[in-house]
Amino acid sequence: MLFLLIHLLLLIHIPIVELTSTLAPNHVAINPKRKHIDADTSWLEPEKNEVQKVSIDASNPDKVILDLINSGKQLSASAQGNMAVAESDGQRAQVQRFGDKGGIAQVEGHKYVSLSYQ
Repeated sequence: MLFLLIHLLLLIHIPIVELTSTLAPNHVAINPKRKHIDADTSWLEPEKNEVQKVSIDASNPDKVILDLINSGKQLSASAQGNMAVAESDGQRAQVQRFGDKGGIAQVEGHKYVSLSYQ
């Protein structure tokens, strides 16, 4: 569930790029003691030749923080038990699962209930 929330947040903030041009390789630095990853990539906007910098902090086993350094944005996602939460720019989304029957999702105070009966 945590992976899904991170993936959805990335889709919101990362522009879609056509894969017609050659992609530049990434440069990654991993610090296993801090559980921190820094990466430089230019695949987001190849026409601008701008290197995008991201940083992932996974030092907390229940929470991941992704910094989009060039844009100054920070995304975080956490999960514990049957609940997962994602936050970005003061916006919050959370999902709570109830067994195999469904769950509740809440985005910016709006609740969505999904129940499935068999």
